[in-house]
Amino acid sequence: MSVSLTLVPVALAMRVVMGKEGFNDFVKSHEKPIKVNFTSERDLIVTVKKCGYDAEKWGGMIKTHLRAGKEFFFWEFRDGVWYAIFSTYDTPSRIKEFMNNINTRAGRAIFGEEDEATTIQKPLTQTFPTNFRDKSLLKQVLLDNGIQPIEGENGQIRCELAGASMTFKQGSPDSIIVVELSSEVDMQAVFRHLSVVDDEYKRYVQNEVYQHLLKKVEEKGLKIEQEQVLEDHSIVVTLNIQR
Repeated sequence: MSVSLTLVPVALAMRVVMGKEGFNDFVKSHEKPIKVNFTSERDLIVTVKKCGYDAEKWGGMIKTHLRAGKEFFFWEFRDGVWYAIFSTYDTPSRIKEFMNNINTRAGRAIFGEEDEATTIQKPLTQTFPTNFRDKSLLKQVLLDNGIQPIEGENGQIRCELAGASMTFKQGSPDSIIVVELSSEVDMQAVFRHLSVVDDEYKRYVQNEVYQHLLKKVEEKGLKIEQEQVLEDHSIVVTLNIQR
């Protein structure tokens, strides 16, 4: 598995949304294992370090960083053979450069001849789960953040964000909304903007819950004794229930 460190918060959020098994299946489906000809773990570690990269033991795998430590991938021993486990979301040119560097600096073909099996093909589109469930609320949040959403006849919401064309889709009224976007975009910028939209969406949901609570308090004839806004912007309401 290969992960950009800039996307770790997003990956953690996805794991919460999708659940452990669902997230693991998602990661597995986007793996791109490429066979290498290291003869042993020692051969792998010594050779990779000799080529100017790190090789840190990470559980049963070995982790190597790319591009000044901002991205990394794993080497894994599967069925008696070592593999470099890249991802379909990795930048193909960067992976190709890495493979060429390893082969050249090692003085032997670690990755072998490049063919279809060793070529990283990025998907035309990428789809990620979100925390959104209410389309109307999502559209309002987008509008309030200067983003013009367009809802099609199929119920999908399209908009432009950080130079990327994205589509929000929902399978059923109560299901999680997913976002589909082109792979040829600055993912870091997209996720940064999506994070802002996500925070705004949560605040809208919180406000709806808060307003609903105030209405119920009034209906029950109760009084609010104290309200406290915490650092994470959540609100603690203390009610006086004495009659």
